[in-house]
Amino acid sequence: MTSKASENAAQRPVHGTGLLKNPSDDIAPATSFRPIDLIVFAVLWIPYAALVRRFWFVTDDAYISFRYSKNLALGHGLRYNLGDHTPVEGYSNFLWVIICGIFEYFEMSIEFWPLLLSAACGSLLMWLIFRTIRMRLQASLPIAAAATLIWALHAPVAVYSTSGLATMPFTLLLFVTFEGLILRRGAIEPIGAGLAALALALLRAEGLYWAILLILMAGFSRWMAKEKFLKPLLIVFGTLAVGYGLYFMWRYHYYGLPLPNTVYAKAGISAKRLVRGLDYITVNVLTQLTPLLVIPASLFILRRKRLAIGLPIVAMSFAFYAYAILVSGDFMAMGRFLAPGWAFTTLLLAWILAGLAGRSAARHAIALPICAAIIVIGLLPSFDVHIVPHTFRQRFHFRHNRSAEEYSSEYSKWQCQKENAIHWGVRGRALNRWLPPDAQLVLGAIGASGYYSELFIHDRNGLVIHEVAMLPADDSRMRSPGHDKSVDFRFFLEHKPDLIDVGLTQKLRLGLLRGWRRRLRAMADRLHEQYVVDFKPLPDWEQGGPNQHILMWRRIPDDVSPDAAWADFWRRALLFRNGIDEYRKVMEDGYPRRRASGFGIG
Repeated sequence: MTSKASENAAQRPVHGTGLLKNPSDDIAPATSFRPIDLIVFAVLWIPYAALVRRFWFVTDDAYISFRYSKNLALGHGLRYNLGDHTPVEGYSNFLWVIICGIFEYFEMSIEFWPLLLSAACGSLLMWLIFRTIRMRLQASLPIAAAATLIWALHAPVAVYSTSGLATMPFTLLLFVTFEGLILRRGAIEPIGAGLAALALALLRAEGLYWAILLILMAGFSRWMAKEKFLKPLLIVFGTLAVGYGLYFMWRYHYYGLPLPNTVYAKAGISAKRLVRGLDYITVNVLTQLTPLLVIPASLFILRRKRLAIGLPIVAMSFAFYAYAILVSGDFMAMGRFLAPGWAFTTLLLAWILAGLAGRSAARHAIALPICAAIIVIGLLPSFDVHIVPHTFRQRFHFRHNRSAEEYSSEYSKWQCQKENAIHWGVRGRALNRWLPPDAQLVLGAIGASGYYSELFIHDRNGLVIHEVAMLPADDSRMRSPGHDKSVDFRFFLEHKPDLIDVGLTQKLRLGLLRGWRRRLRAMADRLHEQYVVDFKPLPDWEQGGPNQHILMWRRIPDDVSPDAAWADFWRRALLFRNGIDEYRKVMEDGYPRRRASGFGIG
């Protein structure tokens, strides 16, 4: 009787895994970490680091948060535009803005340290995934190593391990919260799990909803496993409620709205938007292909004895696809909204591969090549190699600011995303140099240009402008996701902005200047009587090389007549045609400015 009970106990699965311990197997599961595990992980980290280095970049939207961080560090508070107006919450990543504010305060490179921190979060998450597969799922070392590479060499993971966004820190906190609430053996450790859930809620605007979802799933998981959960979950929920409640009261008092302005600018549910969200996930799944494996993996996991943790992992694997459809997708490359779910899909794949491999070397010889194939397929998009033809992926084109014929791969879109941020940074530094500190201008891409110019920006996409964000959604003019409420510069003419259009050119010619003049004269409201074409040089060291110029439609000062302004334009244009650029000698003087520093919420 005792022998029988002991045998049954030895064969009992750990917290719903369904994977059995048997020391006599050829390839035994892990019971504790050994030095060899650390060595193997260190080797695994090298290709991950190499791929992250390949995709090292800052996207333009990150500079919006960086500008809030800079203004906080300079003592102006958490605001984008300076002034005595009520500040606008044009970010959706509070905790990340605060962290970047520390970098700004100590004048640490904002284009390096946040990226390094994000990559460090990715490295830590990679370790947690490896440890979870090895210890919680009881996989052998070869399977755990191969499955970890499935996560690490997935193109969206590498892309958003940097970018300057909070994507990877958010993914890390999501996994840590899930691990503490659901994967942890025995009882929940409520303080740690509660703090992780609170940090998740503070890091991203939607983090609160994910934290609540994880708490609910934890109750289900622990109930299925017949474990006590009510008291620890109440502590977790109480920590989340109190901490977030205090933050919400401050935010509502400071900004005057219950939600970030970005939510109002981008939100809206309709049939057309849901279809665009579906196209978004279709393009990304057809690009990466390996996400399709979530379906057979889920069917394998969802057996009765595996529901306790199997169902929550499956739910999280699918949840981000549902979320992406609900919010109508995202304009950024490589499936940013889908990247956090890949950690959970990796657990599913590791689980099914561990089951396939069993404990024998012969079965491992079958499972490991399958693992290698998954890794290679997941890696292909990182080199713009695609199994599904371009013409087929093009059918699900979702960035409607361009035609379907202009569809490009997600890798090409990432290259464009990277280059745009660099280009707009050059534009921002030029604006900083050639416009006075109190100038106001109209821009669509307000990230790097806004960060470096430090000028008052009228945002055409409404991220930092209430008036645009509160406009009703118009599904008849669908654009790229998140840009449906974009307005023309005429929307802001009543504010008399100093600049309504701006561009850069590497080959300034008289014909180009005439073209800008013709376009302005063709505008309604006789704008050529209020604005004049202006052009100024850029230094040779800027990205793009020598002979760069910034072109502007610049407001004519009140004490200058339109005829005099245009006469001065023609004078300078003719001088330039003859090789004389009178502003080039003074260009380097204060290029760009730098304001005094301080620190404060304001």
